[in-house]
Amino acid sequence: MNKFLKDPKRVVNVLAARGVLNFLPDEQYLKLRYWAAFGRKLDLENPSRFTEKLQWLKLHDRKPEYSRMVDKYEAKQYVADKIGEEYIIPTLGVWDSFDEIDFESLPDKFVLKCTHDSGGLVICKDKKSLDKDKARTKIEKSLKNNYYLWGREWPYKNVKPRIIAEQFMVDSKTEDLRDFKFFCFGGQVRCFKVDFDRFIEHRANYYDEKSHILNFGEVMCPPDYNKKIELPKSIGKMEKLAQKLAEEHPFLRADFYDVDGKVYFGEMTFYPASGFGAFTDDEWDKLLGSWIPMGGGQLLITKQLIIILEKRQMDLMDYKFYCFNGIPQYCQVIKNRSSYETIDFFDMEWHHQNFTGIGVPLKPHSILPVQCPHTFIKMKEMAEVLAEKMKFVRVDFYEINGKMYFGEITFYPASGFGALEPEDTDAWLGKLLRV
Repeated sequence: MNKFLKDPKRVVNVLAARGVLNFLPDEQYLKLRYWAAFGRKLDLENPSRFTEKLQWLKLHDRKPEYSRMVDKYEAKQYVADKIGEEYIIPTLGVWDSFDEIDFESLPDKFVLKCTHDSGGLVICKDKKSLDKDKARTKIEKSLKNNYYLWGREWPYKNVKPRIIAEQFMVDSKTEDLRDFKFFCFGGQVRCFKVDFDRFIEHRANYYDEKSHILNFGEVMCPPDYNKKIELPKSIGKMEKLAQKLAEEHPFLRADFYDVDGKVYFGEMTFYPASGFGAFTDDEWDKLLGSWIPMGGGQLLITKQLIIILEKRQMDLMDYKFYCFNGIPQYCQVIKNRSSYETIDFFDMEWHHQNFTGIGVPLKPHSILPVQCPHTFIKMKEMAEVLAEKMKFVRVDFYEINGKMYFGEITFYPASGFGALEPEDTDAWLGKLLRV
């Protein structure tokens, strides 16, 4: 007992598991759990690590459709609508309680799952030998489990606890059902992992997007570099499907199976290991964190401003063309002036730039992708006309219902006292102005 009390991190995890910490607000709870997991403070003002950004996204990226995407029953139709019905594992039944399960209608082999968590799983390979009492105990315990409270993964808060039966799936070649889990950052697969020996000694190897094995893994299910895994021919197809599901999401992990050459959807998650899983090499926590993009640029959070993702104001967007020596070079886009103001810069091909400014205090990049206005080319042409023979001028426009409107002209944005980030931005923008 004394040994237990001398390990405060363990105490926190035990108290969390027993529900003693359920009263804590989400932010305070996550800070405490993060410290217990990693022994360091959770930085929510300027998160940089993968594990930190996942906690930040829990608190601020709260779109209603996320609950449907993590519901193991509702997700099937969502995915079918996105990529096709042919990738869905057949559902054999759905019930609210264990007593409602019609075992007589089920085949000899099937899988029982709870829709709202990750622990309620019963695999039946022979219905005649199924221990129903044991299955009942596991399923009913899972049904009572409030999965949201454990990791404060808010999408699960509104998922109705149910039981589904699915067709039993196994690949005849491997006599196993391997998970292929694709980590998508800003809609693009940057790496994936393959789980194996799940019910023996769970291991997982990571690969880059070109299927080259990576030299890191997870502490809880470490890699086995001696394990030669023959990746299926469908790996490229799975990657494309994962990217389709991950469109418009800062981060999403999409899981698939290959069963005798046919691809099936597994599940989607926004927070692998609830953001509390340690890597075998801590540098990968930092690297994966750097891959999470927000609106075309990296997540940029200041003490003065936190972007609330789901808050979308119908404000008038400014399109400000910075013209050097008569030529438009960059378009500054300002959104949400009346609420959570953001600033993004684009070149004349609508490629997002990694700098921000001009203004004090500095504003972050938009969380969501900024769409190119329909009248962008026309704006560019008019800006060039107005900037003719001028060493520098900024020409502003609006777009309302697909129509372009002139805003204003200024020669001295922020009166020349505005800040730019990174610091060298001011210098190289100055070089564009030939005086």
